Amino acid sequence: MQRLGFPNPLPPVNGLHPAFKNRFSGWHLGMGLPGTITGLLRGLTQLGAETPACRDTALGMGLWGMQASPLAPDMADWTIRLAHQGLKLSPALTALATRLAAIPPLGESDTELLDTWYALARQDDISLTLRFLTAVLSDPARGLVWLGHCWQDLLFLGKPELPKAALDIVPVG
Repeated sequence: MQRLGFPNPLPPVNGLHPAFKNRFSGWHLGMGLPGTITGLLRGLTQLGAETPACRDTALGMGLWGMQASPLAPDMADWTIRLAHQGLKLSPALTALATRLAAIPPLGESDTELLDTWYALARQDDISLTLRFLTAVLSDPARGLVWLGHCWQDLLFLGKPELPKAALDIVPVG
């Protein structure tokens, strides 16, 4: 089994484009939700066409964003885009990002299941929660998207057996 590796601990910020720095003066690299990070990546890559420092920062931030939110499909999509621009990824991380970027996000067809998840997360029925997780996470096509959606809830429920079980359920490969 390959380990997911993250070769750069932090994005480079030396020489970051002043226009970007001035616009996001209170901004900290890597902070925020995946949607915020991908928006910043969009700006950095646009500025990076003219300023190599912005491009380099985008590459580092893309890797950092994937490290912070490895199950976010938008982050995976950006990671793959940045890999085509020179971001160095481990084969395992490339495979995960490629797989996630190809999976459609949860949508209207998932509304009933999403409502069920939120109801279960408010209850204390571990057995029923595990049955639900087994049903949605074992789907080879969408299990990772569901894991990404449920992961924070699983961590905050205070039942360590649930996130462990969820990782064991998701098909790998």
